[in-house]
Amino acid sequence: MRTGSKIFVGFLICCAVVTAQAWASIIAGGELYTAKLRNSMLMIDFVKLYAGSAIVANGHGKDLYDPYCQLAAMNRVVQPNSYPTIRYIQYPPYDFVLASPLTLLPFPAAYSLWCISTLLFGLAGVFYLRWAAGGSLSIVENLSILFIYYNSLFSMDAIMIGQTAWFMLGIVCFFFGAFLTRRNYLAGVMLAASTVKPQFLFCLLPLPLFEKRWRTLLVAFLLEILLWAGSIWAVGWDNVLHYPSILKTAEAQMYGNDNEYMTCLRGFLTVVMGRELGFYVSLACVSIGFALMIYSWYSNKRIYKGTIGNTGLKITIATFVLVYVIFSPHTFVYDCLLLAVPAILLLDDFSIEGVFQAKGMERWWRLLLFILPLISWLPHLLHKKLTDRMILTANLWLLGYLLIFLRKKEAALPESSPVNSVPVQNSQT
Repeated sequence: MRTGSKIFVGFLICCAVVTAQAWASIIAGGELYTAKLRNSMLMIDFVKLYAGSAIVANGHGKDLYDPYCQLAAMNRVVQPNSYPTIRYIQYPPYDFVLASPLTLLPFPAAYSLWCISTLLFGLAGVFYLRWAAGGSLSIVENLSILFIYYNSLFSMDAIMIGQTAWFMLGIVCFFFGAFLTRRNYLAGVMLAASTVKPQFLFCLLPLPLFEKRWRTLLVAFLLEILLWAGSIWAVGWDNVLHYPSILKTAEAQMYGNDNEYMTCLRGFLTVVMGRELGFYVSLACVSIGFALMIYSWYSNKRIYKGTIGNTGLKITIATFVLVYVIFSPHTFVYDCLLLAVPAILLLDDFSIEGVFQAKGMERWWRLLLFILPLISWLPHLLHKKLTDRMILTANLWLLGYLLIFLRKKEAALPESSPVNSVPVQNSQT
């Protein structure tokens, strides 16, 4: 093990111990019940999931999207405390059906199980993608991957509010890993599972469409039908049929007061244009992101045509993920855990020494991709909004360099991959 990496990993392990102790103290000390919930975001997203699941489990699914019913359910979860304002829950109905077993546990136990299980699933996805992409799997690199993302601002933000970020990272990694290795059925399952957060279709759906992976799309379509059919039983036809309208209204008018803290373009646009107009303009920006996806896919197609798991496809996937975190109309700090995907795909040596092996501007691009999850803590200590703008700026730079320079360097990344020996199949499978 190289000296620099040994010192760096040791530092990360020490940080991980401290953060794990801080998390455990919140659980043991019942912090949720003493927090001033007017401004606190502590566990808020898991409170929403748990409360919505309780509504469904108690047989009141038809009232799931009634804001006052939601508020009453959330206040029952956090009693004797209470939320003074509505924190609207706009998740798809089958989220609550799938999560309803969690309501069998007391809230602190359910929250602990949720955080631990989603973290493990996310890490499993990360290492699966690393294997599928042909990346090296040395001990030092595994430890660096594990502790960089566990200690990141993105991870801590996800854990403290009980978000699905680690779960979604696992889904994205398993999807792209399955895509690289042509495991079409696994990719289809992950594509359907991603709709627990519908905005993730913007990240995942274009590539199987472009590459005509019909089996993947068929599996996803059939599973999606099953999810919505189960939702009809739990919440009624009305909520299922009108969910797109519910989601649009919630996002544009009812969703919190923190849109300006988004790390995508919508955060900046909200500050400039206001909440509702900023939302609709950010929706229009999705078309710009989609155009960039097409450009990346088309310009790299000649590079990876006829091969599997090579540089061009890795660059395309990394581009799609960066486009998503920038142009999606719903991206917060915790969603930036997705930056693990381009890092896993494009950093052939996931260590400090490996990063500095590159030359010129590419060295600094790789370094930013490697260290951004940790250095995001620095502006966060000054002001939350500064964090969001810094992350947006960094992601724009990462994407710009990827589109302009790195895609032209076929030799920049290794072509070795455990899937290179897989026979080339018809692209329409």
